[in-house]
Amino acid sequence: MSSSSPVSSDQPSMGSYNKLSKFMSSWPEVAIFRRFGALNAQNLLFLQAELVRLEDQLQNIREDDAQSADLEKKLSHQSWRSLVLAHEQGDASTSQWQKVLEIRDKLKEYNAALLEYRELCKLQMPNQRSLEALREWLARPECGDYFLRGIEADVWDADEAEQADDLVSLSPTRPSIRPSDSPAIKIQPTWLAGESSDTAEQTGDEAEPFDSDSDGSTYHDSSATETSRSVPARRTEPFTETIIVFSATKEELKMRCLLDTGMRPNVINVEKAERTGLHIRKYSGRRLIAANGAKFEPVGWIKTDFYFLRRQTAKTYPVKFLVVPKEAPFDVAFGWPFISKAGLLNHNPEAFPLDWEKMDKKSTHNKKRKGEEVKEMNRRIKEEERRAEKEKRNPGGGGQSSGGGSSGGGSSGGSQSST
Repeated sequence: MSSSSPVSSDQPSMGSYNKLSKFMSSWPEVAIFRRFGALNAQNLLFLQAELVRLEDQLQNIREDDAQSADLEKKLSHQSWRSLVLAHEQGDASTSQWQKVLEIRDKLKEYNAALLEYRELCKLQMPNQRSLEALREWLARPECGDYFLRGIEADVWDADEAEQADDLVSLSPTRPSIRPSDSPAIKIQPTWLAGESSDTAEQTGDEAEPFDSDSDGSTYHDSSATETSRSVPARRTEPFTETIIVFSATKEELKMRCLLDTGMRPNVINVEKAERTGLHIRKYSGRRLIAANGAKFEPVGWIKTDFYFLRRQTAKTYPVKFLVVPKEAPFDVAFGWPFISKAGLLNHNPEAFPLDWEKMDKKSTHNKKRKGEEVKEMNRRIKEEERRAEKEKRNPGGGGQSSGGGSSGGGSSGGSQSST
């Protein structure tokens, strides 16, 4: 392939910006974009420099007006009317009022850019898992299929370390519970969720607040539950694990726990709570409702330590639980704040659609090979794009260069003809 000929893949990609936008809409965790921090800062610096110049020009005009024989100009620093009259009667190009209006427009532009950049700086960098999920989607044949070409492919490229530091996420880090249009995803109702319109009666002034300090949750008793929602999943059974809960006497109690990204609080069945021997403190807040409509009136709350049975490390977690009646069809259930902090979804690939199923060795090899081919193709595309831009900026130099090449080719062709 000639270096000057357009580069294209052997087969058209199945991916597109439209497909990518739908993916980001379904899973906000992968709505990851460039901040363009350097460009935004540069824009502010240039606007600032313009304003500094305008400010200096205004000061010079004011000094000239103060020394002017024109009465309106002389009074312009004391009267807005004189300021405007001096503008209307004199040379508009040297008018103090004209400069004020010019500064006003530039200030408006500068202030807007300044505040916008402040908001941009508040955005968090994406977590590594979401970024890897986006890169995986862009590479998979059934998804993005390496559709990005040239310099556009650098935005989320793992090899572009400097650009990676410029990425921002538009979504909070909590696990998504939005349904996906991916064929690999099924929708199941939440096992347990709150009903915001159904509140329990207060238990009195002696009730202690059910707030958080070390369990990773972010709720208080006034917002301990949320309305029912659907959870994307690859299976219809609840996501369960086995945990070991410590009793008041440090006895280890085995319990089955449910992971539910559709609720906020962590909850425990009253029978299991009583087995711990821990004091059940009074609770004041909202009642809970199951997906089938069954309602649970929390009877209190406890705080205890536990660890997961089938994990490589037996890390102990201090967690607060709402205590619910024995009719609840589980021992323990964890809500999304704790699930997110403890990274439980990372250990339950079926619970989170962004944990892709493993591809077979042949598919993995083909994807890697295509990735290398596309990377090389994009390198050539970028070189050609930059060369074309350079020739566009400097047509004379580019023409001489290409002309030299043409003459060389022509003499070679002439030599062949004579032969």
